[in-house]
Amino acid sequence: MSIPKAPDGNHACVYLVGGEASSLSERWVRSLREQVFANGGEDFNLDRFDGKQVSDADIIAQAARTLPMLSPKRLVLVTHAEVVLAFGKDRAKPLIDYIKEPDPSTVLVFYTAGKIPKASALSKALHSHAEVIDFA
Repeated sequence: MSIPKAPDGNHACVYLVGGEASSLSERWVRSLREQVFANGGEDFNLDRFDGKQVSDADIIAQAARTLPMLSPKRLVLVTHAEVVLAFGKDRAKPLIDYIKEPDPSTVLVFYTAGKIPKASALSKALHSHAEVIDFA
């Protein structure tokens, strides 16, 4: 499956992925993960967060700011991201700030189950500063 890359051949720093065709979005995320870790390093450089269990957006932002170990890239994957996307502006501020100036050694993925929300401050920041992949 084709993963959009920046003109320099690298992956985008931040993705928002979701849509009604959940099997396609799941396959896309799996493909991205395989590409990011094509040369190894997954054990030290993959952070997963379940949005249903995240109460503090700063935890995700801190993981995204952590430098990769023994690999050129780090992957931070937020599943059930629709929960995090519903955070109020103040609660989401650490992520909004990060999205505006992401670390180039990290690929941060917000993966929603179903339709991608568009109304919250975090959703708006993602639509402005991230690569949005909508499998509607």
